[in-house]
Amino acid sequence: MLNFNISLNDEFDLMQLDHILTKQIISIKNNSILFEYVENGVLQNVTLNHIDEYYNFDRSKIQFSILKFEGDLPDEFTAIQYALDNFRVYGKKSDSILYYKILNELALFVRYSFLHNDTDVFLSRTNNYRSWLKKTNLIPEGVKIVENNKSLSERDRLLVDLETFVTHQHLMTYGDKLWFGACAEMSFSKIYYKYIPRILWDSIDFIETRIEQHSGLRKIVLYNEFEDYNNAVNRVKQQQFRAKLGIDSIAHELCNLEPLISDNDFVSISRKDLIKGCTRVLFYLDSNNQKVKRGEASKILIEEYLDDGISLVHSEIIDI
Repeated sequence: MLNFNISLNDEFDLMQLDHILTKQIISIKNNSILFEYVENGVLQNVTLNHIDEYYNFDRSKIQFSILKFEGDLPDEFTAIQYALDNFRVYGKKSDSILYYKILNELALFVRYSFLHNDTDVFLSRTNNYRSWLKKTNLIPEGVKIVENNKSLSERDRLLVDLETFVTHQHLMTYGDKLWFGACAEMSFSKIYYKYIPRILWDSIDFIETRIEQHSGLRKIVLYNEFEDYNNAVNRVKQQQFRAKLGIDSIAHELCNLEPLISDNDFVSISRKDLIKGCTRVLFYLDSNNQKVKRGEASKILIEEYLDDGISLVHSEIIDI
């Protein structure tokens, strides 16, 4: 089973929602439509017998929450949700057809998206060790199991350190509301250049990547054998993607988490204590000014960019 999520920007509204419902981009089955909405501050949910019943609601008096459509298989569903002042389309499907269909139709509105194996997504969202053992017989290499000092019973004595798991995610719940992670397939809008300058995206050469001309959406494929998510080669691709883009350094700062510093870092990104720009990138260099991992570096190249993620306004090399 595949898990997908497509986050939409501020330009996507109820009128655009009506558009994708009318065009039946999402397959709609009668007697399996859940509608959640807020009325007078109270969350309500009803089962619709037909999608036309959705249009009978006075949408000036209610706040849209979720439209959920059941799929052909027991675990399949597609949902449209409004939360944190934005829409997203998410769900679980046995194939990738619907994901690509929605992504292509709504490319101009996409903030980010990802498509990944559902089991691996589940593992990345819980640190409960017993839950992990129920889902997988093989703990991925590099994932750390730690003591749970707050546990009151032996059953939950162990936890998974999700920061050591390459599929883990970080979410900005404010401002540009971005997602930071590493999945089999992903798309990123140009707003990401504000936090991860374009030079880093353009330098990725070990995976498939292309930019849609009409939308500027950058589509990335780490691998397309979704069921082979625990393959060592695919795990390395996830880790390299995070390290080459400095994903965890900037994500931790934006999400007010403890800084992560590793000798395996290729770059480090920050938006604090700047000289001229809005975003600072640290590149680690050896004695010949070649870019290397932090643990192998003798120098640091400091570059600062404006919010467009393209305009370089400061650059210097310092010894360490």
